[in-house]
Amino acid sequence: MLEFGKKIKELRLSKKMSRPEFCGDESELSVRQLIRIENGESRPTLAKLTYIADRLGIEDYKLMPDYKELDKEYLELKYFLMRTPTYGDENLSKKKELVFDQIFEKYYVDLPEEEKLIIDILQAYVDFYQWNDDSNIQLILQDYFEQIQLKVNYTVNDLLIINLFLLRLVHDDTVIDAREKRIFLELAAKILEQAEKFDIDNSFLMRDSLLLLLGIFEKLDDYGQFEEILCKLNSITSKSYDYQKKPIIRAWEWRFALFSKGDYLEAERYFQEAKLFAKTIDNAYLLEQLEKQWESDLEDFFKKKQN
Repeated sequence: MLEFGKKIKELRLSKKMSRPEFCGDESELSVRQLIRIENGESRPTLAKLTYIADRLGIEDYKLMPDYKELDKEYLELKYFLMRTPTYGDENLSKKKELVFDQIFEKYYVDLPEEEKLIIDILQAYVDFYQWNDDSNIQLILQDYFEQIQLKVNYTVNDLLIINLFLLRLVHDDTVIDAREKRIFLELAAKILEQAEKFDIDNSFLMRDSLLLLLGIFEKLDDYGQFEEILCKLNSITSKSYDYQKKPIIRAWEWRFALFSKGDYLEAERYFQEAKLFAKTIDNAYLLEQLEKQWESDLEDFFKKKQN
């Protein structure tokens, strides 16, 4: 990789381009990422390789003819981590830990930078959910978030990083300041615009983004876009035949019916559908959590009505 990095640097310098000039607005490649590549510290993804070759004015196969596809087993492990919600289930959490161990032992060192980033992000999710440790989230956001804010259309990695930002905002202990609210509203607008255009194979990431938007809008006591978000969620899950988060979508629908519309009968219907979906995916733990949430929400609902 060191020779490859040196080759890129030599070609860039031969064109008398500084790193900032080469990277432009950094929406495709940041200066920091280019430094790592040129120093042989990371291997670019195919997308970044194409961008670099285009900036150098050569065909990408001439730049790196020995580029290798990602191992099939690694991809299966990665997608298990990305697609499998635990809902607090200890057995699934332990299985995910074993998958992380396998990836770090067999694959991590030789992964391209963007694949390493995906694994780092997924680990940051786990650290935050299980241990309330946001240190890795802070590091990732510090390195990449400004670059993402410049973009109009999001990639898989962009959404993963955006979801880290949203995850922090939705947490009970986070007080959302004016700057964070402004950034959130800008991101929300872009996410909603792209929601149903996103690659269907990775639509589960868009689904998770939309679910996080609901949590933050509720935290801000703003239900104005709930119907649009819920509509897009149902459309995405129907098109992708992805029912893993249907119980959670129904839970949000019952909360919207209760706390925005004040409609108990509609909320109760969504509660029953949420339970049915939890049974369909055979998740007894989730079913128990839904029933507890329903009882808690009803208690809040009737208290507000009395007041």
